[in-house]
Amino acid sequence: MLLAIQHANERRAALSGSGRLLRSLGLLAYLIGGAIMLHAQVTAGDSYPAPLTGDAYVITGSSANYGASPYIQVSSTQTGLLQFDLTNIPAGITASQVSVATLRIFVDKVTTSGTFNLYSASGAWTESAVNGASGTPVAGTLVQGNLPVSSANAYLVLNVTSQVQSWINGPTNNGFLLNSSSASFSFDSKENGATSHPAVLEINFTGPDRKSTL
Repeated sequence: MLLAIQHANERRAALSGSGRLLRSLGLLAYLIGGAIMLHAQVTAGDSYPAPLTGDAYVITGSSANYGASPYIQVSSTQTGLLQFDLTNIPAGITASQVSVATLRIFVDKVTTSGTFNLYSASGAWTESAVNGASGTPVAGTLVQGNLPVSSANAYLVLNVTSQVQSWINGPTNNGFLLNSSSASFSFDSKENGATSHPAVLEINFTGPDRKSTL
């Protein structure tokens, strides 16, 4: 009986020691992972996918909000909006170190072929509140104009290098605005669980290494 109790105590002690060891190893792994993240380097040729934090569209004159829509509609009466977070770009990165930046959207449907324009958005907006009746952001700087759209179920890759460089230089980043006077089409939003092709802003860097939290 005493021998059985002694063996049970030894097993409990061993299990307790193993548990402490596993917890210690887990903590060590967490600290190492954090250190690696904090000291990550952005080197020449590195690319950074900026997080998509907001996408919506508005209908001219309508107070309805379409921030939760699975599609972003663009037409003569519908304006698309995209917002990306650039705050994690490493401190010290300059506009000249952005070698190329591209915006990629997945066209889900084309009702009418034509062309559209891509601008910076002039004015702050939020996905959950933006509408076409009041406080609607307007077109700012033209980034790309007369962009053709004719095929559905296809990606469009747009060069937005100059606009990203401009945001790094200081002007407020209010995202992108898409409008059209001739085309009518839609592309996937981040809420689209069917195809899962949200807009992507990819920024490529060049120049000296920079520590970052990317």
